[in-house]
Order: sequence, then C-alpha cells, then structure tokens
Amino acid sequence: MVSSFEAFKGHVERVSNQYCTMKNDLPVNHLIVHMDFAENYSCQIMEEIQSAFWTTKMVTLHPVVLHYCHSNGSVELKSIVFVSDVMQHNTSMVHAIITRLMGVINEVCPSASNVHFWTDSPTSQYRNKTIFDLISRFKTAFGLLASWHYFEVGHGKGACVGVGGTAKRNADMAVKLGTVVIQDAPDFFAWAVSEQNTVYF
Repeated sequence: MVSSFEAFKGHVERVSNQYCTMKNDLPVNHLIVHMDFAENYSCQIMEEIQSAFWTTKMVTLHPVVLHYCHSNGSVELKSIVFVSDVMQHNTSMVHAIITRLMGVINEVCPSASNVHFWTDSPTSQYRNKTIFDLISRFKTAFGLLASWHYFEVGHGKGACVGVGGTAKRNADMAVKLGTVVIQDAPDFFAWAVSEQNTVYF
C-alpha cells in the first residue's frame, strides 16, 4: 500500500512538473503546440427519424492550443480546432495537421524560432518513426527548430479536452436550437466559421 502511494506521488509530481515546464519556462520566440485528438463529433438533426441513429456520421476534431512567448516576455494563447471527415487518427493525419498548422503559426507568430510539441504517446499517432523523421527534418521543411515531448502516461485532462468539448457542446446547442444543420465535416466547418471560431479544414 505504501509503495503504491509513493509511486502515485511520484507520478503526480512528474505530471505537475511537465505542465509547469510547458507553461512557465517558455523562452522568447519559442512556441508550444499542445495537441490531441478529441472524441469524434456525432452529427445529429434536431428532429431525426429513429433509423438515423444507425447511420450517424462522425467528424474528426483535433484541438490545438498554442502558447507563444513574445519579445516582451508575455505569453499569448491561441486555440484552434482542425476539422476533418477522415476517420483514421493515424500518423498521416497528424502529418497533414502539422503541415497546415505551420502555415497558421507563420501567420500568427512570424518571429517564432522554435516549436515544441507536447502530446500523449500512442504509437499510432504521435510516437513512431514517421514523427521522429519529421522532427529530424523540421528545420529544412518548415524553417523552425522543433522538439517533441510526451506527457506522463495517465496525465489526466488537458487544455485540448476543454477546447474540443466546448466546440462539440456549442455545435450540439446550435443544432438543438434549430439554427444550423450539421450532417458532416463541411457542415461543422461552415457552422464554426460562421460563429467566428478558429477552425481549419
């Protein structure tokens, strides 16, 4: 029992240190990309027939939270949600998201010199040879130095969970109020843009 408690205490300390390191020790012109796949959004219609339950379409949501340190030392946060009709949450999907994200970073943070990715560590998505190869070629491909960091296993809920959950809750509310019909990923994207949320397709 005591040994289990000591192991848990060490786990909590490591998780806390990771989150503190991620936010508090960010050098000037460095940018942190905290990202994770959200649970898929289930499309629904306000008054759907019973059989629609068995043909529900899903939308992939991939929240990203950027932390950027300006030259004056202030840290700016920006939340982004990537929307897709591709259901495979694999390395190819991650690579496509990062490619699109770097264009956004160059617009939002043109003076950024280093980018640090923080994710959990499923081998199907973020911890594999394809990602390691991408990081090794990052300077050549995107003009920024990059590093990749993995959270402690069982690190709990982070900012991406809140961003993804808020996007889905707001979409559900809009559907229930009858102001929008969301039947697929383009519908979700169009609704989010109309609400002036930051989303990319």
